[in-house]
Amino acid sequence: MKNIVFVCTGNTCRSSMAEALFNDAVRRKEKSEEIRAESCGLAAIPGQPAAENAVLAMREIGIDLARHRSKPGTRKMLCNADRIVVMTEEHKAALSTALPACKEKISVMNISDPYGQSLEVYKACRDNMIPYIEKILREETD
Repeated sequence: MKNIVFVCTGNTCRSSMAEALFNDAVRRKEKSEEIRAESCGLAAIPGQPAAENAVLAMREIGIDLARHRSKPGTRKMLCNADRIVVMTEEHKAALSTALPACKEKISVMNISDPYGQSLEVYKACRDNMIPYIEKILREETD
């Protein structure tokens, strides 16, 4: 089974939303036996819930993020991934330095951090991720 890891800073906004969007798309395409996603943060505090506006933005499109709990990325998790998708070039630089053997597996979504902003900003963040999610899913399953 292929494993995609979405990475941001705290794993309470962007990467958790990307994981949920990706796994929902996988489920709808009936590819759950072939591929799955998980998420983590480079500076995540373990066990934090998803940001309230992230939960609300995802609920609006029928995806439940309420049970999500943040987790820091581990060397094992990231090295075992088939693909690592980060939110910014800064995340890519940090991971490339920390895990040079994984550098070739890293791609960037270029999604700004909505942390602490309005629900509308979270919805825009979600909507900006969708084309990236669809592209990644096509690349990994076609």
